[in-house]
Amino acid sequence: MVSGREKVFQGDGVSSGLVLGQALKLDSHNRVILKIPVDNVEAEVRRYKRAIEASKEQLVVLKSRLEEKVGREHSVILDAHLLMLEDRALNAGILAGIRSGRTNAEWAVSQVRDQLVQAYESLDDEYFRERHSDIEDVAERILLNLSGGKPVDWESLPRDLIIVSRDFNPSNFATMDLQKVRGLALESGGRSSHTAIISRGLRLPAVMGVPDFLSAVVSGDTILLNGDEGQVILHPTRRRV
Repeated sequence: MVSGREKVFQGDGVSSGLVLGQALKLDSHNRVILKIPVDNVEAEVRRYKRAIEASKEQLVVLKSRLEEKVGREHSVILDAHLLMLEDRALNAGILAGIRSGRTNAEWAVSQVRDQLVQAYESLDDEYFRERHSDIEDVAERILLNLSGGKPVDWESLPRDLIIVSRDFNPSNFATMDLQKVRGLALESGGRSSHTAIISRGLRLPAVMGVPDFLSAVVSGDTILLNGDEGQVILHPTRRRV
């Protein structure tokens, strides 16, 4: 039975299993990126290039860790991200944005990201349409290195977690503590996404494409996740106004 305080959300069950846990809300993609003029354009270019190199180094390490967890057939997914970081057209577009607009690297990255995501989302083929998430993952890593942000500190977190987010970067599986995470509930993505593929490889229950879910959840809420039925039942742990 579902009580009056509980809410039921329907998505796409991409990895089977029934699990109960507490929500850990990750919402990094809501970062605010401002257009900031820069005086020294070439210094900004160098800052961007340093972020690219740092991203490459991180992905090489993460690929090795992911291979240990789920095997080479899944870790090669990060090869696509490495290739994107070396893509001439992608880098040329971002560098052109910095130089012609005399603006900060974060803004240039976000503009090119949005253009590419829009192009991918307009495709008819579901497999290629899902590849827009790879663009977002790579851009988020670059932005993280530009800002000096830090990834999730899993050691300090409790057990029995259900990750709740807009999406979930495949490279995050390499650092995630699988002893603490019981499932994924994501607003975006589908069965053919890399995140879904790795979830099935790990036998980690996952429901993706859950509309209007993030705004209803805070970390600590209790969640019953049904990867077989594509259903997420949310039980808030605090009084809502």
